[in-house]
Amino acid sequence: MFPQSVSIHPYLYDHLILAPAVVLGGWCMLSEPVQRYVRGGGLLVFLMAAAGLLMSNLLALAQILPTIR
Repeated sequence: MFPQSVSIHPYLYDHLILAPAVVLGGWCMLSEPVQRYVRGGGLLVFLMAAAGLLMSNLLALAQILPTIR
């Protein structure tokens, strides 16, 4: 059942694995020790946006690289 599901929805599982990692990273970034170290809401927002953009680009690269010969 699992291989058939992967063949029908090949990129669904990328998001199911990536989403908890991003949420956990966001939760850690919002923790009090990190906020005290960063000292600024703007920088924290920038770091979270940069991390989201990086993960999005890495996911796109992981999907396209197997098709390049």
